[in-house]
Amino acid sequence: MGTRSPHNDLKRAFKMILAKPELLRQIREGRIRIEPYDEAAVGPASIDLTLDSKLRVFNTDQHITRADIDYKTLAELVDIADGYLLEPGELVLGITKERITLPGDVCGWLNSRSRFARIGLMSHIAAPFLAPG
Repeated sequence: MGTRSPHNDLKRAFKMILAKPELLRQIREGRIRIEPYDEAAVGPASIDLTLDSKLRVFNTDQHITRADIDYKTLAELVDIADGYLLEPGELVLGITKERITLPGDVCGWLNSRSRFARIGLMSHIAAPFLAPG
């Protein structure tokens, strides 16, 4: 049984962004789980996610009056396999094909690819934080 080095614990505690070799190691060890997983989606310091064939379209006529309201009561699940025309002012919740599970000491951040943001598609306008665990 090896001894833990305080130096290694300190180095690990101060990591902020996981680069590709560390992402791959964490995935290989099962600490970060992605289902379905495609190693080609792992970039230099990120993992690309893909939009599923369904999304939730919010009813903009309803008003949120409680903090604990279930978003599913405010949005209709819509199939977008043949495409979807997003109307001005419309709010939709995209659903990824991938399901991600993070260990208790790793968090994530969801951001748009800049090439999509430049044409007006922004995925990070609400709740971009992926909590540990």
